[in-house]
Amino acid sequence: MEGPLGRELLLAAGGALGSVARDRAGAWALRLLGPRAPRAGTFTVNVAGGFTTSSSFSLDAALNYAVASVVLSVSALFIGLAPARRLFA
Repeated sequence: MEGPLGRELLLAAGGALGSVARDRAGAWALRLLGPRAPRAGTFTVNVAGGFTTSSSFSLDAALNYAVASVVLSVSALFIGLAPARRLFA
């Protein structure tokens, strides 16, 4: 979907799917643990949300670290190459 309206529709669809998934996870936890644990659904949804947020953050951080490592290593190679050529030529 192209354009701002297409992006908003995709965002809305994702939000709708997420809200249904949270509702189903909460209902599942309540059925599993029973009415004696009324906040079990909220707890389950919050833990799952924290896990997915943490996982995506870790992936972003790892990718940024890898890119920065390669860029800095190649930069250091070229910075040291010129003096090394003069020294050993």
